[in-house]
Amino acid sequence: MDLLFTYPLVVAPGREIVENFLVQDDAKWKETKKNVIRLLLVMVTFAMAQIEKFSVITNLVGIPMSVLAFVIPPLMDIKINGFENLKPAEKVTLS
Repeated sequence: MDLLFTYPLVVAPGREIVENFLVQDDAKWKETKKNVIRLLLVMVTFAMAQIEKFSVITNLVGIPMSVLAFVIPPLMDIKINGFENLKPAEKVTLS
């Protein structure tokens, strides 16, 4: 069940990068092209999941990928924008 809700979170940044690279803003059929790209990304992910013993591989790299996906981006934001720009609740959480 958790995979159903975390898949869009993990795939969205990569999908946006691919879409921005392949689809121009003034392109005809812009939404159709984006939907085709999304479909292909989901199909590739599904095909990879069909590999026998793929779960062993994902378990080995799961923890480092979680750190890369959910911990490092906020730390980079704090480093770039500074600690002063955070809301009071965020400062309490991080201190």
